[in-house]
Amino acid sequence: MYSDNVMQAIRQNLELDPEDNSRDSEIFKMPRLEVLEKCLNWEGIVGYSGQIISYIEDIYGITLETNLDSL
Repeated sequence: MYSDNVMQAIRQNLELDPEDNSRDSEIFKMPRLEVLEKCLNWEGIVGYSGQIISYIEDIYGITLETNLDSL
């Protein structure tokens, strides 16, 4: 499951009310990279998800598993 903050951003990106959980099962099936992109797009950060992931990996010395399909 994702936090309320993440769910609200994705719902709004999908043109839903932030509290409308009617498409949550669809959201939970989205690849993680798509979830990140939708959250970033909602915040006005378009086209940078790959670069942001790269920065996080480099700064924190971790590898994010963006290829995982869903939770």
